Amino acid sequence: MASPRVRIEETRQASAAEWDEFWETSAEATYFHSREWAEVWSRYAPPLEPYALLFTLSDGARLLFPASSRPALRGLGRALIASPGGTYGGLLGDAAASPAHRALAVRAIERAALEITWRVNPFAPQPDASSKGWNEQPDNTLALDLEAGFDVIRRGFTKGHRSAAAKAEREGVTVERASSLADWQAYFAVYEETLARWGDEARTRYRWELFAALESLGSSHVSLWLARIRSEILAGALCLGSQTHVAYWHGAVRSKALEVRPVHLLVRSSIEEACSRGLNWYDFNPSGGLGGVEHFKRGFGASPRAAPLLHYERPILTTGRRLRALLTGGGA
Repeated sequence: MASPRVRIEETRQASAAEWDEFWETSAEATYFHSREWAEVWSRYAPPLEPYALLFTLSDGARLLFPASSRPALRGLGRALIASPGGTYGGLLGDAAASPAHRALAVRAIERAALEITWRVNPFAPQPDASSKGWNEQPDNTLALDLEAGFDVIRRGFTKGHRSAAAKAEREGVTVERASSLADWQAYFAVYEETLARWGDEARTRYRWELFAALESLGSSHVSLWLARIRSEILAGALCLGSQTHVAYWHGAVRSKALEVRPVHLLVRSSIEEACSRGLNWYDFNPSGGLGGVEHFKRGFGASPRAAPLLHYERPILTTGRRLRALLTGGGA
């Protein structure tokens, strides 16, 4: 536990090597804390750029705040997004980092940015966002604790989910990882069809460039699982992993394949693979308030974990926005 006299001795931007070191050694890190993820988004959504802050405390403890940065208040300061795409962010601490150290780091992050957007990592200590300027939007994710092993977890699936995966196998559906750019392009075509089916209910719409950036990494932490009958791709599940955690981040399925239940088999296969790798968590990610999506995830035995969305604004930013609105006739 940090003593009352502990202070932050240094705050600076972390090097690429320091960022990678924290991400590779932290048990609480998700893929979304990685430099890879920040670099993908810098290519996909400029002017976002990778920006991680490293805090060194007077008793030797260190913490890293991985994020992406963009200009704020017409370039007079910066906004920090932890992390892009509404995914998890937050502090990664070394073995000496305590809750008191983390609270000091949060205050330093407030001083370093005009605006902060922060999806709380449900697999790490919660940040102290009690000071003025923070707002919280409650949310949760659904996740599976993998400690019991795949056989126990599979028995926790609902009868309907077990039957659906078995039906896909009887229909000749096979599951494998994407192995070429053509596979990724075929998955994106399935995603476009899915978006057309969802219409206005789709909460997000990603362009091909995001998937192309992920494919180009050639990363062992990025797995696109595909369900096929013979050579035709019916559905896909894009899973992003770290040393302890894997997230089912994105999925799509063809309309004509819904009755074959390929997604149930995809998820079952990716859970089994996560167990075989000795990971701690299989995470279905927040459901965006969609009840049907949450019901599907719960059918695999997933349980909720708090993952609120935090937003912070320095008073100068709020004042600047009000002033611009007055000058442009937008009101206070």
